[in-house]
Amino acid sequence: MLVTPGCDLGTYGPDKDGVDWAFGSFNETAVNDFQEKNRDQ
Repeated sequence: MLVTPGCDLGTYGPDKDGVDWAFGSFNETAVNDFQEKNRDQ
């Protein structure tokens, strides 16, 4: 989603495009917050 429009995510990850496919704690927090705010929509 972010790589396609050309967002610079750095050079880490297997493809050196900033995407490591790891679902870390920041991702989990963001997803949980989003789900809480959009539960009934």
